[in-house]
Amino acid sequence: MKVQLSTEDITNYPIYLSILCFAVVPAIVEEYVFRGVILGEFMKIKGKFGIASAVVLSSLFFDFIQTLEKVLQ
Repeated sequence: MKVQLSTEDITNYPIYLSILCFAVVPAIVEEYVFRGVILGEFMKIKGKFGIASAVVLSSLFFDFIQTLEKVLQ
C-alpha cells in the first residue's frame, strides 16, 4: 500500500502542529535512542570500555547512522 501526500495535505494543518510532528518529536526520539538507550547500554558494560569510550562509541554509531541515511537517499 503506497500513501501519496501532496503539499496541500501538509498545509491543511496548523504550522505549530507541523513543527511539532516534523521537528520536535523526531529530535526528542533521536536523542532518547542515541543518548539514552545506546549510550546507556555501552555504559552498562563500562568494565570493558569506560565512560569516555562509551561516549565515543555511541557518537561514532550516531555518525554512522547519519552517514548511512545520506548515502541511501
